[in-house]
Parts: sequence; structure tokens; C-alpha cells
Amino acid sequence: MPEKKNPRKQNLGLWLAVLIVVIVVVLPIPVWARAVIIIVLAAAFAFWRRSIIYFLIGNRKMAGDEKKGKTPDLESAWNWYRKAWDAHIRLDYGAIIGSTFIQRGDVEYGKKILETVISRMPGTDLEKSTKVALSMALWRLDDLQGAIDVLEEVRASGYSDKNLYVNLGTYLLEKGEYRRAKKINDEAKKIGPESPGITDNRGWYYIATGDWNNARKLYDELTDERRPRFPEAYVHGAQVKLHFGDVEGAIEQLERALAQKFVLTTGVSREVIEQMLEDLRNPQTRKSAAAAIDASAVIVAAGGAPLGASDAMGAASVAPVVSADAPEPVAEKPPVALVEASEDEEADDDLAVPAVVDDGPTDEEMGLVCDDYAEDEDEDEPDTSVDDDDEREPNTELDESDYLYEDIDSDDEDADEDESEDSFYDLDDDDDRDPNIELDDDDDLYEDDDPEEKT
Repeated sequence: MPEKKNPRKQNLGLWLAVLIVVIVVVLPIPVWARAVIIIVLAAAFAFWRRSIIYFLIGNRKMAGDEKKGKTPDLESAWNWYRKAWDAHIRLDYGAIIGSTFIQRGDVEYGKKILETVISRMPGTDLEKSTKVALSMALWRLDDLQGAIDVLEEVRASGYSDKNLYVNLGTYLLEKGEYRRAKKINDEAKKIGPESPGITDNRGWYYIATGDWNNARKLYDELTDERRPRFPEAYVHGAQVKLHFGDVEGAIEQLERALAQKFVLTTGVSREVIEQMLEDLRNPQTRKSAAAAIDASAVIVAAGGAPLGASDAMGAASVAPVVSADAPEPVAEKPPVALVEASEDEEADDDLAVPAVVDDGPTDEEMGLVCDDYAEDEDEDEPDTSVDDDDEREPNTELDESDYLYEDIDSDDEDADEDESEDSFYDLDDDDDRDPNIELDDDDDLYEDDDPEEKT
């Protein structure tokens, strides 16, 4: 770990400013001269620190002010962030700006910023954490394999954090490489408590491989007790509810998904969720919609829209197309009974939805056809070692709590573009997002302008 700097040396600029003001005040010169000198010094200091000032203004514009009725002004925020970058803001803050552009704005501009940070900080943890953020840009630009390759390179270097594992697990699941995704989830357990994003990836794995019993246990705990703040978890929870015939429960989960925040790196669109909700609420389409969503389990879990009702009926008996290293999906018996959609529709069988009578395959069957997690003694129960401080997962965003406005009182020059490896800033030491790296309450980026104080 890099040696921490002396706080006085770290705040050298502030101490010099205070010293100059004191000298000006005690000098035997006219008051008007003192005022002129102080104004000039203040202007010089503001110019010197202009990149940070632009950055903080951009944060305020991005967050808005709910109490004053001010909504986020993204266009203005982008302008201020661009000014901050053009004014040569510190590289660790530059990485934050680039990540924000990727999640909520111009992905190409954000990608260029991150590539610049990476090129100027070789061999540092800042370079590696920035590559994790860069993978989101590649993912947004439909270069899924490129995103995976970048993260595998970072992983091979020995670097690890929750963002790396959430992102990589997400990309592998989306690609259908389930065994590799399961391996990544297992590795993530070794770096600390399981975050909501990693837990959701494990649940996604269960759904994709047909392990509905474990999926039900996992999402009962994840969505009802831990209440993550990303929509994907609730969509997956709705899939499980539908699989076991609970339409009302699925509707509730989808409504909760819509209540979360969406950004450009969110793994499912608001429109897909709204359409599923509309079809499930309508008595005329409820039955076919439930069947289509359940038959399209792999597609929906990855954020896609379910197949049409007619297509879904034909797809229900077809195993999903996945990579060669994926386990066989668990064989399930076809639905053989109906459950009531609601109390008001007791007499109308057309409004009923398919339900599975039994609880699915036995434990012995699971061991034979989907044994990826069988080797772990405690995998039948959701991991009780959790990280509830971080509620985000792949594809989420910055929120109001992420934008802190405390004064930055350290010397900007401590982190110039040519700073050495012993001066880096780990953007995501306590975070958990996937195609998403962003700030949260633990980052405290603005309390201390020296990155080494965070190591």
C-alpha cells in the first residue's frame, strides 16, 4: 500500500493561501490595496482550481434539488463535465466523468476519457478499475466479447473488486457461458460478503439452467428482505413468481422494478417491463403472456422481451441455445394444473394461468443434471453473508446521494497526469455494479482531494 502523505503537505495550496492572506492583512498598506490583493488572490485560486469547481457544478446539475423542485439538468451537467475534463481535472475524477458519460450520456466520449486515463496510469489500481468501467462502454457498443476480454485481462493481473465480478458475471450470463459465470460467482465470495449484484447473478444462473427451486429461495430473500435498487433483480423475481403460477406476485415484482432507476447501462428497458405488466394485468392476455414469459425464461432473464404467445408455445420444449460449456437445463414437467389469477375471476378458466403442481426436480435430479452448485454445502440456501450497504448491480446509476459537495481543500497538483503508481484512487473499492461503476455514499470523493488518503 502506498505510504500516506503528510496532511500538511497534502494541503500545501490551502496553507499558502492562508499565509498570504495573513501577510496581506498585517502589512502597513491601505485598506483598498489589501482588498485588491485579496480579490486577485481569490481569482487566481479559483482559476487554479477551476477543474474541480466545474466538476462540482456538474454534479449539482446532474443531481438536481428535489426540495427546491429542481430536476436534473443533464445537458448542463454534460457541459460542465466537459469543461472539467478540458481543464485537466485529476485523472481519478476524470475516470468518474467518463463512467458517468457511459452510463447516462455519450458513450463514445466517455470511452475516450477512460482510454486516456488508462494510458496515463499504467500498472496502477486506477488503470485497472478504469478498465472495469471501460468494459461498460464496450458492452453498450455491442462488443460483448471485447468487454469480457478486458475484464479477464484485469482479473489475470490479480486485481479484484466487486465491480469486476458483477460485470464479468453479467456478460458471461448474457453470452450463455454459464459454467464460467458460475466460476466467477464462486470467486466473488472470496473477496467479501456477497453483494446484491452478485446474488442476482447467481439467481440469473439458476433461472437460465432451470433450477427454479433454488431461484425461488434466492429471490424470496433478495427482493423481499434486501430490496436491491436495480430493476433486473425484480424482473428475475417476477419470472420465478410466474413459473410457480403466482401472477399477482409477478405483477408486484414488475411494479417494483419500474420504481427503480434506469440508465443506459441497465440490463432491461423500462419499455419491456411495461409491456409485460400490461399483458399480465389484462385478463384477455394474462394467460398467454404468463406462458410466453415462462417459456422465454433465458431471453427475459437477459433483459429481452418474451416471445409472442404462439412462438412461446413452440419454444417451451426447446432448450435454450447456449455455449458448449453450459450445463444442460433442468428438465421440468409441463404444467398440469391451473391456479386462479384472482378472486374476482373464479368462474373463468380462461383467466387462469399455468402452474406447476410439484415443486420441480428433486435434489437427486438436480445433482445429476445441474450440479454446478452442488459442490457447495450451503448453496441450497441463499448466502446469508451479504453486503447490504451497496444496493446496486450491473447497470445502475448515480443518484442524489452520490453527489457530495464538501469543499476540496487539498492540492490538485498531487495527482497530475504524470503521477506515479503510489498515487492512485480506487473508484470502486466498496461498490458493486456492473456494466456500471459509479459513486455511492461510501466513496466520499469530495472530502479529501488526495487519492492516497483512500488507499
